[in-house]
Amino acid sequence: MAYEPHFYLKKNKEDESTIYLGIQIDGKLFKYYTKYKIIPELFDKKSQRAVTDKDVLAIYKKNGLNNIKVTQMNINTYLDGLYENSTRLIRESLKDTGLVTKENLKQELDYIYKAPKEDFDSELTMGGTKTESVPVVDTTQPTQPQVTSTPAVEDEDDDLPF
Repeated sequence: MAYEPHFYLKKNKEDESTIYLGIQIDGKLFKYYTKYKIIPELFDKKSQRAVTDKDVLAIYKKNGLNNIKVTQMNINTYLDGLYENSTRLIRESLKDTGLVTKENLKQELDYIYKAPKEDFDSELTMGGTKTESVPVVDTTQPTQPQVTSTPAVEDEDDDLPF
């Protein structure tokens, strides 16, 4: 693929480095920063994924990083998804318009990975269509049955003998 996604580390002044997605677009490196930071020694530059070797992780676990294996696996799951989504978006963009732009790719990735939480909390979606919110009912208080009267409606066929 001409637009091959890769993962790199941005060196920080801290002990951990931020993982970012890098793709060459129009001769320039497009960078898309993830939410993950990692100790550089726990990132395999060849596979471009977090190290999950139990012998390596055991050293860090001894130093107090008890959930290190789960963290590393979560990072890899996120990176796998980001890789798949970015390649899909590139493929779709090439098919639809014949080109890939940094701006469009960033906008599409932001929609997937950085959509505000309230967008999902404020409306329920089902099959891609917007649905109404369900009213909340207080079940802690007993309720009286509600009686409503409906006006009688005369049926136009009341004159019929059957």
